Amino acid sequence: MRLLDAKSSYVRTRGFVLCCAQARWDERGKLQKALPVMLALLHDDKPIVVRQCLAALHEVVLYRSELREAIKAELETMDLSKYKDSMSPLIKKDMDELLKLIDW
Repeated sequence: MRLLDAKSSYVRTRGFVLCCAQARWDERGKLQKALPVMLALLHDDKPIVVRQCLAALHEVVLYRSELREAIKAELETMDLSKYKDSMSPLIKKDMDELLKLIDW
């Protein structure tokens, strides 16, 4: 959990990706407990952090169907207007891909 709160965006992203990679084997529900802190990174000021987190969430959606609605609800609260015009369409595309996977 400390990785998710790190000052460095690289460390935050690494912590997020590591948590998501464990979704397949998380039988004790640790991911569900960490999810609120993790989903806060979807609102990070750095767009690359957001994009990498959205990509990592694919693993969670595939293996932890009980978390899909929470992820979907968080995606609906994302404000893309704070990102540059060059990045917001890319983030929107990543969000749409994740939503397709959730609704599949």
